[in-house]
Amino acid sequence: MVVINVAVHRRTSMRFVALVATVAIIAGSGSIQAQSVCRPADAQTANMIRYMKVLVAATVPADSESVGVRTAYKIPAASPTQVTLVATESKCKSALAAFKAKVPGQSPVPTRIYVLAVGSVYVVWNPRQGVESEWAPHLILNSKFQFLEGFGG
Repeated sequence: MVVINVAVHRRTSMRFVALVATVAIIAGSGSIQAQSVCRPADAQTANMIRYMKVLVAATVPADSESVGVRTAYKIPAASPTQVTLVATESKCKSALAAFKAKVPGQSPVPTRIYVLAVGSVYVVWNPRQGVESEWAPHLILNSKFQFLEGFGG
């Protein structure tokens, strides 16, 4: 957090106001805190959450196509309530490291990533400028952030 203190000084010989700004950086350790590795909720996450909820809840024969996609992506059947956006910094850092290892050479190098918990796996992706979300590489990672499958890209 940045705090700006403004002091107003008046001189008797000349009436003027001098503004003096003092910027104090306040952080837990005294240093500037970095931006979160976890990307926040937005239109991309809303669309992906809707899609993943359809996949995890699909049943045969009602929606055998979605069950086939879910199986190919190695996503477990689950309750739609088990599809959530991850905001835990340590999990996002692990997901980002796995993403960089599996999808090297992205430019610019990703520093933030979307992470969804989908049942017992994670779906992670990094939006690239000029690329629609569905065409960006998406990875399915297990609970230890090891690669299982990918789609898009």
